[in-house]
Amino acid sequence: MYKRGQAAMEFLITYGWAILAAIVAIGVLAFFLANPGRFTSNSCVLTAPFTCEEYAVNNTGVTLVLRNGAADNYIVNLVNATCASCATNGVSCATTSATTILAGATAASPLSLGGCTGLSGNTFRGDLVLIYSKVGGALNQTVTGTLTYRVP
Repeated sequence: MYKRGQAAMEFLITYGWAILAAIVAIGVLAFFLANPGRFTSNSCVLTAPFTCEEYAVNNTGVTLVLRNGAADNYIVNLVNATCASCATNGVSCATTSATTILAGATAASPLSLGGCTGLSGNTFRGDLVLIYSKVGGALNQTVTGTLTYRVP
């Protein structure tokens, strides 16, 4: 008679552990999916020939330091950032001051893009577009990229 009670209790405990494991897994998923931005690393990715040497986003705008990875000198005519996830969603900010970047070097001064601001504690996600030309050249070329930055 006691054997049946023990078998029933073991059966219920086994199901109890399985249900508890499922509840913990659902809780962990809900925790990570509720605000995935807090686990995002900072990144700035541009297509060749430019790379982001340094970058930052704060409540006044976006700041970029670009490196020219090519063998030619380039003039960056326009840098445009369209914010998809920030304090000013959908707003484009740009710098229109022409900046010459020598071959293999970084820009002499950071490029500041005012207008796209990040909220403190949130993640800035935006698309970058650079329009540049070769020094002495007549044709404009375009480079695209993305910027993700956790605003302090």
